[in-house]
Amino acid sequence: MRFADLMRSLSWALAAMTLSVPAQAQMDAAPASPPAAVQGKFLQLSDIHFDPFADPTLFAKLNDAPVDQWEAIFAASAAPALPSRSKQDTNYPLLKSALAAAQSAGPFDYIVYTGDYLSHGFVPQLQGYIADPATQKAFTVKTVDFVNLMIAEAFPAVPLVATLGNNDSACGDYNLTPDADILAGVGDDLPLVHAAPGAESDFDKGGYYLVPHPTVANLDFVVLSVFWSRKYVNQCAPGAPDPATAQLQWLTATLAAEQASGRHVTFLMHIPPGIDGYSASSKPTDPPSPLWTASDSYLSYFESLTAQYKDLLVGGFAGHTHMDEFRVLADSTPYLAIKMAPSVSPYNGNRPAFTVFSYDPATGAAIDYTVTTQANFGTTGPGTPAVWAKEYSFGEAYGFARYDAASAQQLAAKTIADPATRALYGQYYASGNPSPAGKPGSWFYFSCALDRLSATPYQGCVDANKPRLRKPARRLRQKGAGIGANP
Repeated sequence: MRFADLMRSLSWALAAMTLSVPAQAQMDAAPASPPAAVQGKFLQLSDIHFDPFADPTLFAKLNDAPVDQWEAIFAASAAPALPSRSKQDTNYPLLKSALAAAQSAGPFDYIVYTGDYLSHGFVPQLQGYIADPATQKAFTVKTVDFVNLMIAEAFPAVPLVATLGNNDSACGDYNLTPDADILAGVGDDLPLVHAAPGAESDFDKGGYYLVPHPTVANLDFVVLSVFWSRKYVNQCAPGAPDPATAQLQWLTATLAAEQASGRHVTFLMHIPPGIDGYSASSKPTDPPSPLWTASDSYLSYFESLTAQYKDLLVGGFAGHTHMDEFRVLADSTPYLAIKMAPSVSPYNGNRPAFTVFSYDPATGAAIDYTVTTQANFGTTGPGTPAVWAKEYSFGEAYGFARYDAASAQQLAAKTIADPATRALYGQYYASGNPSPAGKPGSWFYFSCALDRLSATPYQGCVDANKPRLRKPARRLRQKGAGIGANP
């Protein structure tokens, strides 16, 4: 976005909003939670990974039909039961069930979606059905639009703020191409993006954009794309300008303009900064695996930039790992917590889940959150409905007055120092399914990732908490009589 366009966007949003937002509370002065009567509520969905190929007999009908006819086609299928194991993505029955369960937890003021609409291996599967690139792109856009349509039908008139994930590309995983057809097609069907001046043109360029918060005055969502991922490639447009640098330049200008206009920021992204704790646990002899570029250059810049503008920051939301975790950014004090939502898809071995937040409607800051999971995951067969149940609430489970950067950092420390807290965190990590996150011999890979975002401090934390391997005592041997000597 050109700076002039950005300022016009901010002027448009500012004219409709008059309240100011205080800076995020710090650890020593956490504000009391407002009375329940004045709390708002919003829903975070993440990593649906919708699989339109679950019943392969439907593809021809789906390809020929407009997206508003897809639900009827799926509903008429005699086929798939709910997913019951890992390496399966969300089919129509699971999507319908998850949204119905979320409806019962509402009403919501707005919804955030933290990316990955498309199933794993979507592009190779699609190429097995059709060869024409234009038709492939059209089907890809229709699949993303179908998920958004299902959300809109489940929650009429509830604003949706969404970001694309690494799977959401017609070119392949981690291959989102700047100015790609999928961006224009999807952005046109996101009402908040379509309505905000400048947001749609930014989204069309790279999937990053700024929109006013749907309910809170003087607050904006700054939505980031996946270009900083260490796995990102641009094989479908190899000669194009580097989109990662373009996003960084856009973010720098955006935060400066937000400060100049007296506005505040909530981040929305698919891939959070920091270290991939699961990867580190599964490959303990390898160097720590960063979620962003291996050189840490974008992480370092992001940390410096957010620290510079920390008084503007209200919160952050992400997905990607499919697990229930978070990341904390801090300088002398913690200033930003990025909540990573457990996914609807059970692909990574977690139970399907969604997250409901309470928030302060005066500031937009989160107060608490509750995770709901499919309690009978793994035991369903054909015709068996999903059973959804509350798993836990942050405040009840961990004993904090509210969820914010300060409490998140304290929780990170407690998972290292306190075995009981560590076990609880490990229990919730995969939404109730077994995981290595709280277990002896592996918990530190996950706990150290919560607030140590770069490789050196992360590895130092792991080394400090990893069990020491005891070497067997060496027996002394010497000539003649004595210890270990032969008689």
